[in-house]
Amino acid sequence: MTINIWTGVSGTGKTGRMFDDIQTETKGRPLGAAIYIITPTQNTLRYENIITDARGGGGSGSLRTAVFSFSRFMWHVFNETGHSTRDALSESGHVMLLHKMMTEMKEQLSFYRDSSQYIKFSGKVLDMLKELSAYRVAPDDLRRAQPDTGRMKDKFSDLHLIYDQWLRRAAELQIEDLNLTDQFIDLIYSGETIRSLEDAVIYIDGFHNFTEVEYALIQALHTRVREINILLTHQGTNKELFRKTDAVIERLRFFMGDDTLEFEHFGQDFKRSEKKGLIQIESHFAEQEAMYDYEGVTITEAPNALEEITETAREIERLVAGGSAYYSDIGILYRDASYEPIIRSVFRRFGISYHIDKKIQMYSHPFIQFIMALLDCYTKNYEFNAFMNVLKTGYLCEDTDRMYIDQLENFALERGLGGAALFDDDKFRYITVPDENGVLHTVDKSVQYQDMIDFKNKVLSRLEMLFAEFRTERTVREYIGIIYDFLMAEGIVEKITEEMVRQDENNQIQERDETEQAYNMFIRLLDDAYVVYDDEAVRFQIFYEAFMDGLKNAEFSLLPSTIDQVMVGSLDLSKVENKKYIFLIGVNRDSMPRETRNRDIISDEEKALFERADIELSPSSRTLAQDERFVFYLAITRATEGLYLSWSVTLPSGDVTKRSPFLDEVMPERPEHVRNYEYRRVSEYSRFNPERLISSAASMEPLLHLKMREMMTSQVDEPADFLRLPEYRPWIETFQMLMKDSWHDFYPRLRRNLTHDNRARPLSKEAAQALYGGEMNASVSRFETFHRCQFQHFSAYGLRLNVRKPYQVAPLELGNLYHEVLYDTVTKLGFTLLHDEEKIRRQVEDSIERFARAIQFGIFDYTGYYQSLKRRAGDAIVRLLLFMRDIEELGDYRIAEAELSFGFVKSPIDEVTLTSGDGHTIHLRGKIDRVDMYETKDGAYVNLIDYKSSARSISKAGILNGLELQMMTYMHVLVEKGPEYFGKGRIMPNSMLFFPVRDPLISLGGEESLEHAEEEQKKRMRPDGAFINENAEYDGMIDETSVGITGMLSKLDDYKAYSAYYPISVTRAGKINKATRHRYYSPLLFEHYADHIMQMYRDTTDRMYRGEVLASPISLDPSNTRLACEMCDFKSACRIDPLMNRRDIRMNTVDDETIENFESGVGDHGPMDK
Repeated sequence: MTINIWTGVSGTGKTGRMFDDIQTETKGRPLGAAIYIITPTQNTLRYENIITDARGGGGSGSLRTAVFSFSRFMWHVFNETGHSTRDALSESGHVMLLHKMMTEMKEQLSFYRDSSQYIKFSGKVLDMLKELSAYRVAPDDLRRAQPDTGRMKDKFSDLHLIYDQWLRRAAELQIEDLNLTDQFIDLIYSGETIRSLEDAVIYIDGFHNFTEVEYALIQALHTRVREINILLTHQGTNKELFRKTDAVIERLRFFMGDDTLEFEHFGQDFKRSEKKGLIQIESHFAEQEAMYDYEGVTITEAPNALEEITETAREIERLVAGGSAYYSDIGILYRDASYEPIIRSVFRRFGISYHIDKKIQMYSHPFIQFIMALLDCYTKNYEFNAFMNVLKTGYLCEDTDRMYIDQLENFALERGLGGAALFDDDKFRYITVPDENGVLHTVDKSVQYQDMIDFKNKVLSRLEMLFAEFRTERTVREYIGIIYDFLMAEGIVEKITEEMVRQDENNQIQERDETEQAYNMFIRLLDDAYVVYDDEAVRFQIFYEAFMDGLKNAEFSLLPSTIDQVMVGSLDLSKVENKKYIFLIGVNRDSMPRETRNRDIISDEEKALFERADIELSPSSRTLAQDERFVFYLAITRATEGLYLSWSVTLPSGDVTKRSPFLDEVMPERPEHVRNYEYRRVSEYSRFNPERLISSAASMEPLLHLKMREMMTSQVDEPADFLRLPEYRPWIETFQMLMKDSWHDFYPRLRRNLTHDNRARPLSKEAAQALYGGEMNASVSRFETFHRCQFQHFSAYGLRLNVRKPYQVAPLELGNLYHEVLYDTVTKLGFTLLHDEEKIRRQVEDSIERFARAIQFGIFDYTGYYQSLKRRAGDAIVRLLLFMRDIEELGDYRIAEAELSFGFVKSPIDEVTLTSGDGHTIHLRGKIDRVDMYETKDGAYVNLIDYKSSARSISKAGILNGLELQMMTYMHVLVEKGPEYFGKGRIMPNSMLFFPVRDPLISLGGEESLEHAEEEQKKRMRPDGAFINENAEYDGMIDETSVGITGMLSKLDDYKAYSAYYPISVTRAGKINKATRHRYYSPLLFEHYADHIMQMYRDTTDRMYRGEVLASPISLDPSNTRLACEMCDFKSACRIDPLMNRRDIRMNTVDDETIENFESGVGDHGPMDK
């Protein structure tokens, strides 16, 4: 009985020799003693395929040979000899056991007394216990390693107590040990006949290290079998690179003794490939030999991870299309898990079949989500998201109920309903709204929502019957029975069965397996809970925490791919052997080598204590860091035909990185002195090597479309000029080739896409008439919406689309609160602000309390944050009113009216009626926030005031582009209709101002005074807007002829002091600052703009009725950086494309010449003002 250790660097033929020996042995004696291959689980299926694949150079099958992992091998023997029957807990069941156990022994713990209550900590403790068990560390060994004093002594004492109690509890409950190796070793030494091991040969391949219990297992097997062969990637002279396997050999010598071990070294020749580059890169790392030939090795640099994976996909397409490989001949290795979604996205786009060798969390399955949502819904008292998740999984309702689920979600989101509020039907039936006098009224909406309410109540009643059972403290057995009975009574188990049958019929094999595994795991966790808690009475919360942890950590056990797919896997876990082509992606400094940190319960410092006590544990993080080079070495020696090493300048997270030092080491110092060296830069393909971007007709279609679209929208005089540009010539040639050959349906589709015009076509006049009605009843904001974007107007006023309004304080709700409170306060104070601060503050507080209840269903009282927002809103309103009180004291203007409406049913001022060029009647209506008036012998000057929660201004470009029409229109209405309403002979426009509602915070420096802070605060409270100046030099001078403007602050003698209250920047003599001249209009110029706006309403109305619905957003700021799309509720529906619709995106700019020409028209109607 011997143990043979086969050593050799990677690729020297050790595994090939193993299969050759097996094939030779089984041909001579097909029915002889058993031959076992023990290999990591990830390798088992591949090795079985090799044994049975005669065409691939393997065997044609073997009755003697079996491939197992260590655990499966032990169960194979147990199946022959029998095994003691104990309750087998899953890992989640052991977490339950530990959590229950540590909760009970909390008072006995010192170091971990607080941590013991957390279920996550129980999971970490289980990981530690599994490691201790795997390394054959007994509880008393913890005492040997324990220091004499300090907190570490307390920690070791707690760990000893937990470990010892866990073993005792498992024995008492007759629970199977997670690690059966020691029981198996006892069986081996027992002397019992084991026919499956008689004269057997064992090959152990694919391992680079073993645990202590596995060494003991090998030692025990040695006494039973004829021969054990251990295959190790090892080379004796390079102890740094092969530290792992060198440690294995030393440990085997310790266990077996040198007399038992026989070594066979397979030399240094890399037999896996004939490519010189692959041979030399192995030699470089194993023997430190310099590389001079890079045949088979390609290095790629990409600007980002997306481009890196796209280049990988293109290369795979070339290999497969060229007949060099099947998908199954290709492997991809990565370190950074954030590459996974990019791989999925890109490979789906390229149509590449792939399999990611990674376990999938089970909580993503709808049934597990349903169970988790069900338990969450109870423990969180019908929290809205949990309740909706119960409904959306579909197990508790029918497909026909989907409409009610969507309606209920929209309703509850808008009103912030959840918890006990879900049971209050009145919250679904009634809404509270204020009337024109600020009095709150309740409106009944029962008719519209009764079906939804009935559906809601039906579901809640079924849930409440279940939850009522949970509220009584019961045994876990009773909880389990209640849950299972609920699933049976509601037909959910039957739905699971029907789902699996349907998936079988649709050949959805993987989905069917996942559904079955999800249900079985649920049942397994119920069984585990019963084993752990038995008939003990516990609070539901304890059962919930343990059960939920099991659901969250459960994983699907899916077989690895056996069809033609690219194998994608983690560099550390996947076994990708002897693939023709290996792509090692993300070879950057952040991943290779990776910084290794020990987050286990037993730290590196504590592992040193175990080492001093001669107790072996898993390697420390420092040791693992030394093995990073070996991990990289294994990855680069897997390929037989080609190795592709790639990295990206920026990580998927967006952080900038550098090449891995391992990659730097491979690259030659002087590329011109080596052969076949290729370093690709993807960022240069487009300009210098565009052919590299083309790998197949299907995958290049989007890129060809993009390039052709770029050329179509470029400003080039002659299309032939593109042929002289290397970055475009290949695309033109490709397009011409497709056009000439009409290749399949590619060219017609490409041409259709290139000529496709996604611009919305005008509605018919009949359709527009039906949507908008016979007459145009519109506010100013409607016209502004049309000028921002025609499609936005069509969606809001034509289709009247309802937008989901989440239960939150949006700028609109805050603005509504400001307006309601300011109006109510001004009217209650008698249309004057000349009151003391306390009275103003009390009135604001009273108003804000009343009106906040009517906004967004009382959201301002929903949370502490919203209550603080309400208080801050009150402070901002008080601050504004006090500022406006100062202005009122210093000037001659008094508040004449607030919330003055025109054009509505009960409005005091009639609508503005216009007739468009096409004969459409326009009824213009609106509401003015506030009107201040200054009466003189010649008439009354008016200031138009609008409250805004954000900064606003009036620009001439905004007026001419139709974006800032409101203030000019309202002033025009006052001038035309105000005399009759106010009983004045003449209304004269003076200013149109936006007052910001805010309470600005001021930072004071060390030497700045409080007076300075007050002045700074006043500056930030100043309004913005425009003025109508009667001075002959209206945009150059303010003096006594500027009656309206000087009346605003008549008690100030110095014009320069005006700037503290208004955006008026003048010298002491009244000369207007050139930078602010755009704010001033003459009376005639104001009329000219107002007349233009009236005509704009006529023209715009005709455009609406002609059916203009083009998605044509305009920028909202003078710098043209913010499009109207930014604030649009319908941007997901308009399909506007920045490239295709470049011509439709408008800039909010009007050049000075255009404005000058427009304003020069004032002279056509009479003398100029100047």
